[in-house]
Order: sequence, then C-alpha cells, then structure tokens
Amino acid sequence: MKKLISLIALTLLSVCLLFMVSCAKTVDEVSNFKLDTDTLTLSWDMVLGAKDYTVSISGEEREKTTKKAKIELDYLDPGTYEIKVRANSSGEKKDSDWASYTFVREEESGLRYKLINNKTEYQLTGIGTASGDIVMDDTYRGKPVTSIADKAFSGSSKITSFVVGKYVKTIGKSAFAKCTELTSVTISDSVTSFGSSCFQSCGKLKTFTFPSSVTTVADYMFSRCYALETINFGNSIETVGTYAFSNCDSLTTVTFGDSLKFIDEYAFSSCKALTTANLGNSLETLGAYAFNKASLLSNVTLGASIKTIGEYAFAECSSIKSLTIPETCESISNYAFRYCTALEELKLPSVESALKYVGYGVVFNTKIYNNAENAIIIDGWYLYHKNKEEPNIALSGVHGIAHGTFNNCDSLINFDGRGVKYLCHEAFSSCDKLKYVYFDNNLESIGSLAFKGCKELYVITIGSKIKSIGDYAFSGCSKLAADHIYENDQNKATTTFPATLTEIGKDAFKGMNNVGSQPGVIYVKDWAVGYNAGASMGFATAPSQLVVKTGTRGIANYSFSEMPVGQIDYTIFGVDIADSVLYIGRGAFYKALANGYATTVKLPKSLVSIGDYAFYGAYGAYFGGMDRTLTIPANTTYVGRSAFYGCTSILTVNIPASVKEIAPYTFYGCVGIGSTFDNEDGTYTIGSLNFADGVTTIREKAFYGCTGIAYLNIPDSVTSIGARAFYKCTGIKELTIGAGVTEISDYAFYNCSLLEKVTMSDSVTSIGNYAFRGASALTTIKFSSSLKTIGNYAFFGAEYIAELVIPDGVTTIGAHAFRDMKRVHSIIIPASVTTINAHAFYGATTTTIYVEANASMDNWNVRWNSSFAPVITGCTLSSDNTYVESFVKKGNNPDNMPNDGSMYAPIRAGYEFLGFSTKQDGSVEYTTKNLSTAPSGKTLYTVWRAV
Repeated sequence: MKKLISLIALTLLSVCLLFMVSCAKTVDEVSNFKLDTDTLTLSWDMVLGAKDYTVSISGEEREKTTKKAKIELDYLDPGTYEIKVRANSSGEKKDSDWASYTFVREEESGLRYKLINNKTEYQLTGIGTASGDIVMDDTYRGKPVTSIADKAFSGSSKITSFVVGKYVKTIGKSAFAKCTELTSVTISDSVTSFGSSCFQSCGKLKTFTFPSSVTTVADYMFSRCYALETINFGNSIETVGTYAFSNCDSLTTVTFGDSLKFIDEYAFSSCKALTTANLGNSLETLGAYAFNKASLLSNVTLGASIKTIGEYAFAECSSIKSLTIPETCESISNYAFRYCTALEELKLPSVESALKYVGYGVVFNTKIYNNAENAIIIDGWYLYHKNKEEPNIALSGVHGIAHGTFNNCDSLINFDGRGVKYLCHEAFSSCDKLKYVYFDNNLESIGSLAFKGCKELYVITIGSKIKSIGDYAFSGCSKLAADHIYENDQNKATTTFPATLTEIGKDAFKGMNNVGSQPGVIYVKDWAVGYNAGASMGFATAPSQLVVKTGTRGIANYSFSEMPVGQIDYTIFGVDIADSVLYIGRGAFYKALANGYATTVKLPKSLVSIGDYAFYGAYGAYFGGMDRTLTIPANTTYVGRSAFYGCTSILTVNIPASVKEIAPYTFYGCVGIGSTFDNEDGTYTIGSLNFADGVTTIREKAFYGCTGIAYLNIPDSVTSIGARAFYKCTGIKELTIGAGVTEISDYAFYNCSLLEKVTMSDSVTSIGNYAFRGASALTTIKFSSSLKTIGNYAFFGAEYIAELVIPDGVTTIGAHAFRDMKRVHSIIIPASVTTINAHAFYGATTTTIYVEANASMDNWNVRWNSSFAPVITGCTLSSDNTYVESFVKKGNNPDNMPNDGSMYAPIRAGYEFLGFSTKQDGSVEYTTKNLSTAPSGKTLYTVWRAV
C-alpha cells in the first residue's frame, strides 16, 4: 500500500513539474529597432536573459545567430526585406516570439564605400556589383564621397568608362591600374592629386584631360597605356613624374602650358608614336632618359627657361634632325642625344650664355658624329676628338671643352687651349704623354678629374681669371709641381693662385709632385688642400694645434675632413685659421672635430665664404674659445648648407648683415644654441641666437632641433622662413616675427612645446600647415592684421589659449587648424571667413563660437564644428573685431545649446562680462544660464564692467 501511495505521489509531482515548465514565462520580445544609415547596421535593445539572437531575413534560406544585438545588412541587394529577430533564452524561460522590421535597401551604384574622417565622408573602395559605364556617386547615404582608395579598381575588367564624383579630391595609388577595358575617364575639377600608377596598364584608355586643380602628373601614372592617344594637360601642370607616360605607344603629341617646370626621368621613354613635344616656356629641368627611345619624335620645343638636360634625355630619338638649345641652358648631361641617328644640326647657346657644362658623348652615333672626320666642334663647344694619335693640338674659336673630350688621347703631348672658358670633367684624364698645357685669361673653371692620371704633365698655364678647380683635377699628376702651375708666363713661377680663385675641390692635387710629403697642413701655393698626420713619416703623434698659416687665401674642399679616421692616435685641441683666409671650402672640417675633445676654433676676420658641410658634425668645436660663441665674420656673404650641422657645443651665434641667407640645415641639431652652461666655478654662460638686420631668408630646417633657443626675434629684414626652419625647437618661449615676413611656411615652428607667446607683424598673410602644431604652452597669439589663410593643423594642440579672435580679413581656416584647444572659452569668427575645413575646432569643448555672418557659409565644411560647441551667428562685433557687441536671438540661434541652457560667456580684454540686455547700454536681463528664455527676434546687447 505504501508503495502505491509513493508511486501516486511521484506521478503527481512529475505532472506538477511538467505543468510548471509548460507555464514558464518567455524572455522579452526584441524591441526598439534602429538602422544606422551610414553602415546599414540594424540594431535593437539588449534583451535580459537572452543568450543570443536568431535572425531570419526574407529571401534567405538559412537563419543567422548573433550574440550581439545587431546585424549587418550592407550585403543585401536592392529591395524590400522582412527582418525577423528572436531572442533565445539562456535559462528556464522560453525563447521570445519573433519581432519583425521592414528594411528597404535602396538602389545604389553598386560601388563599395567606407566611412572616413570621423564618419563625415565616404571613400570609394571598390567595384562591388557595378560594371560597364560607371558614374560614381557624388554623395553616398547623405555624405560626400571625397576620395578613391589605393587599388580601388586595380585589375578590374568590368569598367568601360568612369565618371569621377564632383567632391572627390584625391585618387589613390594604382586606383585604376590594369583596368583592361577602361576606354575613358572624366575627372572633376575638385580632384587635386593622383597617386602613383593610377592608370598604369589601362590598355584601352584613349584620352585623358587633367582638371585645372591638378599640378602634378604622378609617377607611372599612365605607364603602358598602349592605346592612349591624346592628353590635355591644360595650364596647371608643373611636374611630370618618373615613367609617367613611358611605353604609351599611341601617344603622338604632347603640348604643355607655361606652368610646366620639371619633367622627371623616363617620363616619356619608349613612346614609339610620339612625334611632337612642345614643353612650354617655363620648363627648367628635363630629367634623365625623359624621351629615351621615342623613335618618331622629330619636333621638339624646349622653351625659354630650360636649365638642365639630363643624361640620355633624347637618346635613341632617331627621327630628330635638328634641335636648338635655348640660351638659358646651364648643363647638358652625358649621352643626351646618343643614337639620334638623324641628328644633323644641333644649335648650342652662345659664349655669353649660361651653358657651362656639356657631358660626355652627347652626340655619339648621330649624323653629326658619323660625318665628322675628327674634331666635333659645335658653336664653340669641343664635343669629341676622334684622332687619338695627334701629339699637338691648338684650338681656335673654342670656349668650352666637353666632358671626356680628350680622354685617353695617349699620344697627346702639347695642348694649346687659349680662348677656352670651361673645361669639363675628365677632359684630359689618362692622357699618359701630355706634358705641356696652355690656357689664357679666358679660363674660368677646371672640372673634376680633368687631368687625373696625366703622369707626364709638367707645366700648365691656367690664366689669371680661374674661379674653380674641381675634385681630383690634377690627382696622380706625379711630375707636376706647384711652381709649374702658371698664370700667364710659363717661365715665371708664382707662389699664389689668381685672386679670382674661390674653390678648390677635394684632393685636387693628390699625388702631385712633392705635395703632402711633410706632416701637417698641405699647401699648394696659397691654398691649404689637405692634412698629413705624419704616420707614414714615422712620427709618433701629430701636432695638437692645427694652424693654417698667414698668407693662405683658401681651404680646399674636404681638406681636413674626418682626420681621426684611419690615422694614428692623436687629438687636435685647437684650430687657428689665419686672418688672410677668405674661403673655407665644402666639407673642409667635415666630422673632423667629432672626437669628444673640446677644440678651440678661430675663424678668420677676413672670411668671405663658409662652404656647404664645412664644420658638419664638429660637436667638439668651441668656436671663439671657451665662451663657445660663433661669430660669423662681418665680411662673410655665404654660409653653406649644413655648414654647422650637429655642432652641439655652440652656445651663442651672431649672424652679421652681410649674410643674406641662412641655408638649409645650417644649424640643424645645434642643441646648445641659447642654452645656459655651468662653468663649474660659480658662473654661468648664457647662449643666444642673434640676427643682424640684413638677413633676408631662413631656409628649410636651418635651425631644426635647436632646443636651447628660448627667445627668438626674427628681424624685419627677413622676408622668408622656410619649411621646418625651427622644427622641434622645444625651448622657445617667446617668438617675435618681424615686418618683412609674409608667409610662415609649413611646419616652421612645429612642436615648439614651450612656446608661450607669438607676436607676428602685420605683413604676415598666411600661416602654413602644421606651422605651430604641438605648441602646447601657447597662451597668447597676436595675429597679423593682414592674415588671409590659416593652414591645416596650424595650431593643433595649443590647449592653453583662452580667447581666440580670428582677424578680420582671414578667408580660410584649414582642417584641424585649432584642434584640441581644450581651454578656449570664446572664439570669434569674422564675416571675411568663407572657408572652414573639417574639425577646425575639434576638441574645443569648453567654448562658445561667435560668428559675425548670419549663418555658416556654404563653403564651411559640414564638420567644421565637430565638437558641437554652442554657436551664435549674426554677431555685431566691435570696430576692432575683438569682442561681441550684440546678436539677434532666434529659435536656432544660439545653436547647440547645452541641456542646462548655459554656455561660455564672450570675452573682452580688460572687462568682465555681466550678461545680456535688450537695450544698448542697459542693465543685465539675461545671463548665459537663462539665455534660452530670451524671446526670439530680440537684439541682445553684451553688458560689460571694466576691471
């Protein structure tokens, strides 16, 4: 009986449990569907107790499971879909019922896009389902499409023509490369740049027109576009990149406007059908191999500004018969016209022209070369000498000898070159028997390696007007002695070079008779040309003082460079250069004073020129003695590129008015300039940077990384400050820019992190990109009243600025220009501003923006105020545009008001803001906290109290 009762009880319990389970509650149904129209992501509220969600999409056979409360719908084709979502229980509750959402996928071009720039713009990234004749979207899902990504369509055979959207600014690298069926592309004027190889190997592309907004043809841009017949360059192209049109087999004519300045190497190489090249009147540089193998090219116009023709520039252009080189041309490089087999006439500039260098073999295998019996002389330039067996040569009517003209003339003994002005590289190198050479007062330059290896050379007359002798010019001339280098009378030796000589190249006299046989400074006549440590002479040590003796006029290039390297163990403790020295050559002390020892350096008072790299890396040099003051002598007119690069021991620099230009990298990394030095005797030496009023130009990176400079005054004479001129000068606290500067270049004062105050003269009209980026300590900016443009990221990170007043007259504010001004409370924008780019004030979350215009201008980027700071438009500003006098309250003015109705008050120097009044000069009726209650349509006047 007990067993029966137990069985009945167990059965009843099981039934109850089954009943309880069957009565269990379900999890809540999915609700609050939201569609992100940018990404086509459907989301819903999280359901309590749900482990995941099942999604069913009409038209699809399978259901999907997702743990996140969202699903991507971007892959769906255009059409209407029922989206059903069920929440799946994680416990004893039942799964929810299905919740449904109707999704309509609009018809689009089929191209693929992605959001960029903080989700304010789209970039076209790929072909998607589009094909054939494609017109890309100007906007996508309500936002502009501003770029085409790298390799967006690379290798696609689905595109036959393409129209670029009107908001696209950049087209990336290889964007259309190898689009084998593409026949035409239409580019809008919004495009400013193309990436390299953009249309490379588009084998059916026939025509292309550059918009007026583009200045550069990118590298490899149309390389191997075999069907390309017509290019319309317009009048804006300045640069043609390397291989830009190489192997464009159908291109017949190229005509440039007068904007073109530079054609890079191989730009039109192997353009087999090209017949005509009109290169405009502004082209200055034609790169190496630029038209190499353009075999049908016959009509070439170089224009009126050409300076440089690169090597092989027209090599194998076998249809050119005649070519005229303009008077402006300065150099023609090696083999420039080699294998121009039809070339029978070449017109070179006159003797009065700029042409000073003609390279080796420029007319090899031309008609000119093939028809010549021996000497090839064109318009006063001796280009080649065929007969290597002549022992005696005398010239007449020749003013230039080209590179290598008499190279390896093994039988030549006597040479009379009277009348020659320019002797180019290797002109007589390896003439083993050459003994006597005569030039007269016409000679101005002897090129590098000109007589290298002429081991029998005994006498040379160089005239009295020589200006430069090149690197290794007489290297290996073992029988030539210094007293056999004459000016005019070969029977009268001189102890000096002509007064006109300003440069002697590296090792110009190395291996010459009796040169460098003694330890110490090596002299040739009145020039110091090297240094012999004495190791080979058996000396134990070299002198501790390097003395350039009185009477020396110049120091040759690289004379004392890297002295410690490979020499015996010695240390130079002093460099004393006699006051007679006028020229310190290129690299004269390059890395020579970098041994870690303090080396006192005395510069001569008479110094005229300090060459490029002259004291590069001389971190042990104490210019001027222990006070470490570098005073450029008053007669110095040239200080070269990187002349004092890395001279970290310099504390003070004094630059005289005679130096007009501070060259690129001159004081790069001179971290000691302006710093304070502890003399360890209780005294301190305080350094400084001092410009005389007379310096006009500061080139790029001139003072890059000079971290010790604290107070910088740019004199009124300076008209140009180059890019990155004071880049990472982290010690500058105050900066004053004189009255001559009109443009502050890109990155000029980038990352000057201690800079607190900037005062610029009223001459400044533009501030470049990144000019003051990272100047995080800035508290005061006195803008120029003439300012027109403020570049991208110009003041990014200047977080201590409290009030920002844009001067009246400014028209353009760049992207991110004032980003991360975290403490600015008031920004005033005058009506002159027509363009503000994206995120100009991003991060300015504690500010109110006061705009003089009645509404944001049409050209203001939609994301100009991406931090959504409160904005008041239609402000009446004071006569000096420095503070707000009134504005009209409207329904949406102010815009972006905080939820609590408060906003940051306007600012006026010398006054405290009290509030707003409906009457001019009235008492306070509204404050920033209750401004929202003021009636719409009322003019509200600012009320101030002097403090």
